Amino acid sequence: MSKFQTVKKICGCAFLASIVSCTNVPAADKSKLESPISESKKLEMKFSSLLGKSGNEIVTELKISSNDCSLTDEPPMVLRGASFKYENGYITLYIAEGENLFRKFFLNGPKPTCSEILNSKVGGIQLMQNGKNIWVGAAVPFQWRI
Repeated sequence: MSKFQTVKKICGCAFLASIVSCTNVPAADKSKLESPISESKKLEMKFSSLLGKSGNEIVTELKISSNDCSLTDEPPMVLRGASFKYENGYITLYIAEGENLFRKFFLNGPKPTCSEILNSKVGGIQLMQNGKNIWVGAAVPFQWRI
C-alpha cells in the first residue's frame, strides 16, 4: 500500500501525505503518518541541545571519560577544542566564540589544559563514528553538507 493509499484509508482524505491535516485520525494511527527519525538526526538534535553548556557538563551528560582528552588545534597551534574517545569513534567539543580560549594561539606559550578547555562553553560538537560524521554548531570548522 502506498503512502497515499494509507493516508486516504486512515483519514478518509484524498491529499498527499505531506499536506494531510486530518483531525479525525485516531492516535494509534497517527504514527503511520509520521516518518521515522534517523539515528544521525537524533544525535544532531541531542548535540544541538548541548550547545552553550560547559564542556564539563557535556562530558558528564554524554558519559565521556575526560582522561582521554587531546587538544584539537589548527595550524599553526590555534586552539579549537578538545577531542575524546566516544563509543566506537571520537567526539570533539569546540570552544564557543567569545570564550577566553576561543582560537587562542599557543605556539610559544604554555598549552592550555583539558580542564581549562572543559570549563569553556561549547559552540560546536563533531562526532566521527562508524563512517558517520555528524556536526552541529557554528564553532565546527570546515562544514560542508553533502
